[in-house]
Amino acid sequence: MRAFQMQAIGQAAFRDLLAPRLGQAELLLRPIVTGICSTDVHVLNEGAAGVRDFPVTMGHEVVGEVVEIGDLAAGFAVGDHVVVEPLLPCGGCEHCRRGLPNLCQSSTHLGITRHGCFADLVTVPARQATIVSGINPLAALMIEPLACALHFVTKTSANAGDTVVVLGAGPAGLLTMQAAKVSGLTVVVSEPSAFRRNLANDLGADAVVDPTREDVGDVVNRLTGGLGARAVIEVSGVPSVVSQAVSLAAPGSTVVLAGVCGHATVGVDTDRIVAREVCVVGALASRWQFGRARQLVMSGAVDVTRAVSGVHPLGDVGRMLSVVRDDKNIGKILLDHRLDDSGVGE
Repeated sequence: MRAFQMQAIGQAAFRDLLAPRLGQAELLLRPIVTGICSTDVHVLNEGAAGVRDFPVTMGHEVVGEVVEIGDLAAGFAVGDHVVVEPLLPCGGCEHCRRGLPNLCQSSTHLGITRHGCFADLVTVPARQATIVSGINPLAALMIEPLACALHFVTKTSANAGDTVVVLGAGPAGLLTMQAAKVSGLTVVVSEPSAFRRNLANDLGADAVVDPTREDVGDVVNRLTGGLGARAVIEVSGVPSVVSQAVSLAAPGSTVVLAGVCGHATVGVDTDRIVAREVCVVGALASRWQFGRARQLVMSGAVDVTRAVSGVHPLGDVGRMLSVVRDDKNIGKILLDHRLDDSGVGE
């Protein structure tokens, strides 16, 4: 089979490999659609914590068809379509027992510390899979990033009617904005790209700001009568925007940091955090909100496909990783494995 593998930081290519060996509690999947996430770009170009063993097959967002089932993997049938929670906790540590599996210190991660889904076949723990048969695979692929967006919104502790600011309207930001809207929140989106601002506006943002031309804080104050936003969610992964998130924080508000800045140094006004009793929290992965995300996609309450800019064959993955890195005027890029089943690719 072919697999797109990272061989070192900044180096990845297709290789011909043997099919993976199926574990007793695992599913063997044939990927149907996979997605390129900004995390993939960061991992390839900057590395990630825990990535020491190369080569590793990249890719963690997947809709796959079950082709084989391990002896201890119950509840699935060959032919089922599933999505996968890519963060793979141990299930037995203190964090897992406390209901915080995304903080498991012994976890592995599909496509980062465990072979991922930019391949013809991939094995995954059955307990991490959710059946999505009957949902268009292009829409089902967005369940995992939507689940992450729902987690980001949950971390704000905001209530219906509150105003939140979403900094960044890339694919993650657009899903976060919609997750906030279905939670009853008023959402202000800040995004320098006109293409992405238009998408945010079309998808229902209450206000969309070009931060290069207008002060986001002024817009928020007008909307809230000077009270400020109940929360700020940073999803751009740009260091200066992280600093901006704290500067926008109103007294008693929460700043949720969900973007990945890599190894960049970020300057933060700690005096403002102290004087205003601002709560600054991180948000990692989805914390298993797949059930709600699946329901929102099936009902159409969240329009996941509008955030998709292009669908390409798996063979284009290397070029598309560069596009996602360099072009900020695009949305989500998907890889449809059905478009290219010819050999090794690029």
